[in-house]
Amino acid sequence: MAQKRMFDKAIIETDNFLNISLSAKALYFLLGMEADDEGFVSPNRVIRLYGGEIGDLKNLMDSGLVIGFQTGVIVITHWKENNYLDKNRIKPTQYQNEASMLLTKGNKYELNNGSTRGEERSIEENRGEENKEQAHLFEVNEIAVIENNDWLNQQAWDNWVSYRKEIKKKLTPRSIALQQDLLRKYNKEDQAKIINASIASSWQGLFELKTNNNAKKMYVA
Repeated sequence: MAQKRMFDKAIIETDNFLNISLSAKALYFLLGMEADDEGFVSPNRVIRLYGGEIGDLKNLMDSGLVIGFQTGVIVITHWKENNYLDKNRIKPTQYQNEASMLLTKGNKYELNNGSTRGEERSIEENRGEENKEQAHLFEVNEIAVIENNDWLNQQAWDNWVSYRKEIKKKLTPRSIALQQDLLRKYNKEDQAKIINASIASSWQGLFELKTNNNAKKMYVA
């Protein structure tokens, strides 16, 4: 993967870019630096590494500067305008499913939204569909699971997310990372026990399984 990234002034001087918050601008540059050769990147990983807020990511999506997917991955909308890489040197993205959902118009990525590659859609229709997709992704990212989550009991985690929403205790990227760090220590069956115990007891955080040698330890959002 190439180690150098570029940013086109024609993009960062647009109203879309100038009107977002300073922290969202910083996140845009960090996402660009961490993106693979085709412009795909996990924003959750970048936020954990460098800081930032989910609100900054939403700001970027609302402005059309990045496109998000339900998997939590994003792609830089104007990646091909920012960066020119020799086709022979590009390392294909690992996010092939997400890449298959895109069209390239000029040097700009756009969501396919179910159309064939040759189909033309009106600007108004595209904008409406993209806004729905971005709104749904923001909700997903608020409760996103970290990368490489084969170790996680997804059903139990979804129950935990639903419970936290019911009690109006919003999960933050930091609380997600801490709680999933705890769960990572256990197999999927024990993860379900931990989550079910917290829900049954109306707790706001997750506790380590109690044994003869340890006390409960809680990670609270």
